[in-house]
Amino acid sequence: MYVLFFIHLRTRRVVLGGLSASPDDAWMRQAARNVTGAIGQLETARYLIRDRASKFTAGFDPIMTVAGIKPVKLPP
Repeated sequence: MYVLFFIHLRTRRVVLGGLSASPDDAWMRQAARNVTGAIGQLETARYLIRDRASKFTAGFDPIMTVAGIKPVKLPP
């Protein structure tokens, strides 16, 4: 199982993005919409610091950007 979660560094609050046995592009995009949408839990986030895992598909970052969250990839 894969667990997608977000940690807000200032408050140390953990937001569960979802669980999946096989996360694909559609699942990752839906998870991004869920945490940034109208009832999203990342409303105060400005940056998303993430690794370069292949699970973060090409459709994930644009959804975060539209929500006003700048994705920052860690160096390899």
